[in-house]
Amino acid sequence: RESLSQQLEQAQRRFDVGLIAITDVQEARAGYDQSVAAVIAAERALSTSREFLREIIGDEVTDLRSPGEELPLVAPSPSNID
Repeated sequence: RESLSQQLEQAQRRFDVGLIAITDVQEARAGYDQSVAAVIAAERALSTSREFLREIIGDEVTDLRSPGEELPLVAPSPSNID
């Protein structure tokens, strides 16, 4: 998101001195706004998922870690449906 913000600022400066068209600035703004919206959507999805997990286990989870190497992965039995 930071790089898109810098691109937007750069596009605005280039427009201000007449090097690019306003449509280029608007495209940069759209890209930045889209990234902001994506971050908001991801944060909302994370919050919703944490709430679902809290409902399932009955307690709020504050520290989620990856399962790591200790998690045994067992092949399904039978290994096919035929």
